[in-house]
Amino acid sequence: MKKIAKAIVLVLIVCIGYFAFDRCYVSNELPSFEYAMTNNASFTNDNVPYGKKTVFIYFTTDCPDCKAINNYLDYFKSISDHVTIVLVAKETTTKNLIEFFDIRELSDFKGYILLDQYDDFPSDFDLGISYSFPVLKAYDENQCLIPSIRSLGDLSKI
Repeated sequence: MKKIAKAIVLVLIVCIGYFAFDRCYVSNELPSFEYAMTNNASFTNDNVPYGKKTVFIYFTTDCPDCKAINNYLDYFKSISDHVTIVLVAKETTTKNLIEFFDIRELSDFKGYILLDQYDDFPSDFDLGISYSFPVLKAYDENQCLIPSIRSLGDLSKI
């Protein structure tokens, strides 16, 4: 009986250790993911252009700090030749996006707007246990993480 109890405790310790490592480990490569586009089409990591830098911005429409994304729409347009901008909203429908964005500013936006309907972004992109919105994840032309770009203000480094 003691051997069974020790085995159970050992399995629990290994499982807890794995969970803690998995939540804190940050991958340096673009992860596999799948989100819905605003037209309900699927967008996956295979849709991300290779050979071009990509910036993912994860946000919610009810986040006061996320409103600053609207101030960067012109900048996103100006860098669209060499950087793909992917805006990922923690939303289930487009209704709140329409109220969040200045639709006139989005008229010639060349990036992507995605819906994270199941709140998968934090685990897909290894955000860990604690994070604040908006979250930026930037990747180089080879789809490797650029760790120095972590906020909207850092986008000038790209």
